[in-house]
Amino acid sequence: MNKIVLALICACVLNAQTLDDLITKVLSQNPEIRALEAQVKAAQEDAKIVGKLDNPQLDIQVTNIDFTNPAKRNIEPMQQIMVSVSQNVPLTAKLNMREEAKKSGAESLKHTVSQKKLDIEFALKQSGYDLAKAKETKKAYDKYLQTLKFALELLRASNTVGNTAHNELIRGEMEIASFMRKITDLEAEERTQTRKLQSFGVNSDEEIQIRFDMPKIEVRTITIEGSKEYASLNTMVTSLGKELKSERLSLTPDVGVTLGYASSDSAFRDYWFFGVSIPLLVYGKEEAAIGKKGYELTAKIEEGENLKNTLSYELDSSKIKFESAQKNYTLTDKILKTQLSHLLESALASLKTTDSSKVYVISAIKDALNLEVELIDYKYDANIALAQIKKLSGEEL
Repeated sequence: MNKIVLALICACVLNAQTLDDLITKVLSQNPEIRALEAQVKAAQEDAKIVGKLDNPQLDIQVTNIDFTNPAKRNIEPMQQIMVSVSQNVPLTAKLNMREEAKKSGAESLKHTVSQKKLDIEFALKQSGYDLAKAKETKKAYDKYLQTLKFALELLRASNTVGNTAHNELIRGEMEIASFMRKITDLEAEERTQTRKLQSFGVNSDEEIQIRFDMPKIEVRTITIEGSKEYASLNTMVTSLGKELKSERLSLTPDVGVTLGYASSDSAFRDYWFFGVSIPLLVYGKEEAAIGKKGYELTAKIEEGENLKNTLSYELDSSKIKFESAQKNYTLTDKILKTQLSHLLESALASLKTTDSSKVYVISAIKDALNLEVELIDYKYDANIALAQIKKLSGEEL
């Protein structure tokens, strides 16, 4: 029989998926991620476009046509057919600078994709830890509900009869009802968080195995230098800087070069011709474009400083919460292991002796429950803080 139970347990474990497995599936199928990745590819293609010369222009002209007889070739003055090719040629490296700016923009989008993945991962972990917390808290209430029922049975079986015992029985029944209401709420929370995990776009009947222990990791040296959000903004600053250089290079205008051949009547001579066209920068559009791009760059730099300060504060705050949860967990766990269990056993064992023990036992049970719930809360706080640290710093933890 034991072998059959063990086999069933193993089968359930094999069919279950971990929270990390779920995160991998969600990130590979999330439509928002796919849309951003497509935008990265579009930006990369855009970089190829702006780095190319304008297409050359083929020009064909026929002059002095007699529309009553277009094929006639001996009219006066002479009739000509001219074929030419024109090409705009930049005299500076502005095309290369524009290409580099677009490449930087594409890199910025890549960092945005990475940050979006971290955001989704954090949301999944938060929901997963909410689920794990609800399950563990429910187990604690179930355990102490049974302990409370056992204590009341001992109280009923006690030879001591009096107002104190009767009052404690009533109080105990009220606490049992309170425990059962809390268990009902926790069961609802379990279903809610399970449904929330499914709402991320991956439907699966597999049970999700969520690791929910106190993480042991050093976070003091973690900084925002690897932050994907910060990297995205910094790369955009680089892109705008290159766009500004490109605008300045545009103060040197492109030169239009034309090369052509003219075919004339037999009485006249055929000839080649060459021309150059240079736009005159007289209306100040280029200077205005430079000014606009400069202001955009300044705004983005200031935005980066503000983001750096915000991320630094949020990261430090998460590290403080994580370390605080670790310390509180250690202290509470020590009390549970060394003192409270003995105190609870003593309270249950002394039920038959004095009225004072009858008053004390329910309080002892509630104290034990509260400490176990605190322990669960500290694990939750630490895991949430650690997930937040990863989201903010971009570091693998």
